[in-house]
Amino acid sequence: AMRSAQHRAGAVLASLVDRMLDVLALGLLAGFGALMVPRALDERSRRVFLLLAGAFAALVLGAALLVALFPPRRFSHRRRRKLVKVRQAVRAMTRQPGRVAAVLALAVCLQASFALLNAWIGRWCGLEIPLYVWLFAWPLGKLSAMLPVTQGGIGVREAALAALLLPFGVPAVLSVAVGLIWQFVVVSGGLVGGGIALLAGQKRFTAGDAGDTEAATIRQTN
Repeated sequence: AMRSAQHRAGAVLASLVDRMLDVLALGLLAGFGALMVPRALDERSRRVFLLLAGAFAALVLGAALLVALFPPRRFSHRRRRKLVKVRQAVRAMTRQPGRVAAVLALAVCLQASFALLNAWIGRWCGLEIPLYVWLFAWPLGKLSAMLPVTQGGIGVREAALAALLLPFGVPAVLSVAVGLIWQFVVVSGGLVGGGIALLAGQKRFTAGDAGDTEAATIRQTN
């Protein structure tokens, strides 16, 4: 994306906003699930909530400290030019709140579909629990995986999901099994998608070479 984007600052900011909207969408889903099942907020669930809230608050505080300790005037002229591009990208985004809201709505739908897929996998594994429990537990498990503990959150998500589903009588073995199967689905889907993109890129590259060769032949003939 950085190679093909005209404005690199916009590409970076878009990636950051995308992740922030994903986190917000997961939080909204978890809140909706908690309203549907009040007894889900036991001591373990409360602990996960507090941990994630603390991590988010630390992130916001760290960003605010960076802005306060390193104002633009302390940077070189070259770096200030890059900061100006970032500011322009931020302003362009704030002028289109409707698009940001639409993206947030799409993110909620996407994360809800992931929760539905996990519920389907859980039922296939013999895990019979109401759907609203998945809407509560799965987003919190995914948010837990964002903590910088393991590569890609592998293991963290499964442990959090097991702790969150335990009050509903779900054995930890089943919760971990569902989480690992989901990881397999995600990794396999990524590999398939990457393979398709690689093949499509090679075909486009080959077609481009053929077109350049044909154009050179025509020029030589003329």
